[in-house]
Amino acid sequence: MKKLFVPLMTAFDEDENVNYGETAKLAASLLKEGADGIYAIGSSSECYHLSEDERIELLKAVVDAAEGASVIAHVGCIGTRRTIALAERAAKAGATGISSVPPFYFHYTFASVKQFYWDLADATGLPLMIYYHPYNTGLSLSADEIAEIINGRKNIDSIKFTDGDFYLMEQVRQRTPGKHIMSGKDQCFLSALAVGADGAIGTTQNFALGHFRKIAEYAEKGDLARAAAVQGKLNNIIAACGSNIFGAGKAILDHKGFCMGNGRRPFLPLSNEGRRRMIEIYEQNLI
Repeated sequence: MKKLFVPLMTAFDEDENVNYGETAKLAASLLKEGADGIYAIGSSSECYHLSEDERIELLKAVVDAAEGASVIAHVGCIGTRRTIALAERAAKAGATGISSVPPFYFHYTFASVKQFYWDLADATGLPLMIYYHPYNTGLSLSADEIAEIINGRKNIDSIKFTDGDFYLMEQVRQRTPGKHIMSGKDQCFLSALAVGADGAIGTTQNFALGHFRKIAEYAEKGDLARAAAVQGKLNNIIAACGSNIFGAGKAILDHKGFCMGNGRRPFLPLSNEGRRRMIEIYEQNLI
């Protein structure tokens, strides 16, 4: 069965303080629902709206809530020293693995990015998942370049592949035997499975984990018609979220009984009408 690691969303109170207890409650609920693990303090957690101390405290709360389940900590920062320092703190906090986007903002060379990942891999010895997200980071790599990074260290064991280029994913699959590819493009999960993805890490798993489980189940049985039907329902939810995934996702989670608050500014909350419509579409596309 394919693995599903939920990139956990962060709950905030009305003053934008992290609600550690409610975030831990969400993690525990998702694991009970069937998640294979948690991907913590990453993009879905609004990591770059959090201080590094907040990221570590949040990680500790999630590790405690996970009760031994796998917790991968996203430790990405803009530079190598800060990323390694955060990785070392994450290891002490109980993370079972680490992950990172490449360094961003400055236009780094491939050699710099490769060395960034190798230095990070060497720093803790924990399993390291590289995070390929060209749309957000502005960094596009070839299959050979991705494979060179991944195959350069034994403990770089996986990649979170958040891109719709499935030719590239398939070429990476061929070049990295024994490594794992996790799809990060929720609206294309079924397509990713077709070219060899080992599972998924996607924001909408926070509130639509059952859809991912069914897509994987049907695909494994070869029932592509049913898998595609569930992917269609998931995509209807994704389309309704639009560009405000945090506002939309938290509205759904509030509807499900959690107290998620809003995203940290400059993210804006949904209007009351927007929340009502989001929940309506979500309910229409349950499985």
